[in-house]
Amino acid sequence: MLKLSRGQFVGYDDKTSLGEIQFFFCTKTGEEELPFALISLFTAPDATLLAQSHGTLWSCRYQGEAELRVIPAKSIISVVAMVPHKGDHFFLAEKPGLEVAWLGGVEEELTEE
Repeated sequence: MLKLSRGQFVGYDDKTSLGEIQFFFCTKTGEEELPFALISLFTAPDATLLAQSHGTLWSCRYQGEAELRVIPAKSIISVVAMVPHKGDHFFLAEKPGLEVAWLGGVEEELTEE
């Protein structure tokens, strides 16, 4: 069974990183309630693979509890999939499912009703 890690583009420390959200929570500062997320960061992409693929293959290692961060929930830019790659690495897939739907070969006949 293929297990995907739920990755996110995260704007964190003035850079874009990938992380897996563990959970969301809110905290109150004065009268304002602010949403946050606990994330586990992936490593930076493998520089060699990134260069050889002209910036298209982001192969990162999942770090689990070793790299936990609390970030503002509003800093999450996009939800992506991190697909198992090689060893303990995952690669970034921005729109998972679209190509799978095409490969499925399901055709529906449209009729006018």
